[in-house]
Amino acid sequence: MLNYIRMAGIAFVGFALASAAIAEGGAGKAPVHFFTHGDTRLAKLEPGGELRGKAVGLIGCMMTAVGVPYDLEIAPMSRSSRITDSDSHNVWVPAAHDGDDSRLARMIGPFDTIPVYWYFRDGEMYDPSSKTFRTEALVTAYQGSHLEAYLLENGYRFRQGSAHHAQLLYFLLNHDVDAILSVDFTHMLSSRQRAEALDRVNILHWGSRDVSMLASEGLYRDRPGLVDDMRVALAGCSAG
Repeated sequence: MLNYIRMAGIAFVGFALASAAIAEGGAGKAPVHFFTHGDTRLAKLEPGGELRGKAVGLIGCMMTAVGVPYDLEIAPMSRSSRITDSDSHNVWVPAAHDGDDSRLARMIGPFDTIPVYWYFRDGEMYDPSSKTFRTEALVTAYQGSHLEAYLLENGYRFRQGSAHHAQLLYFLLNHDVDAILSVDFTHMLSSRQRAEALDRVNILHWGSRDVSMLASEGLYRDRPGLVDDMRVALAGCSAG
């Protein structure tokens, strides 16, 4: 049976899942807590404090389909590991769809692909694939992000970044770093920041990452059936 759901003015179609109504360890109807950092177009924190984007709509559609209450909160990227390593029933969105088997087993998705960019100062363009860049340029990324992990694991000269896009941009323009590896954060800048900063920055498309929703260790351990149902519901919502 099809359930028609309307959220934030957008109609979604999801498949009702009877299994979601069955309590798993007594927790079948306990809420699931979603977290996002609010800096991507998939889940963007608007100036008025409202979260908007594709991921926000898909979460609403998916959780309505499985019949489980939820809430959605803003948290800095630097807390993402603690949130997903937790025994609490949490989900981090969006999360790069990669990692070891234990991480991939907790993925719900993927549901989209996001581009990744290198940011350089104007007049300074490097080849990020070169050995010289890897060993000599000082680089950074969002604190706690999968891109931070990538830089550390692949031998780049790394400076600790920030959980805030404006601070990352300050590091670059202040010559504290030579480059930033990040998803697009230009849409988060104020009009003044864009006018003052973007003409001083070169942006190079580096690649793309599939993104999913990452269930916490506690949610996957305690309610594996719900995680499976969320995957099915997300696929139905994405197709609709």
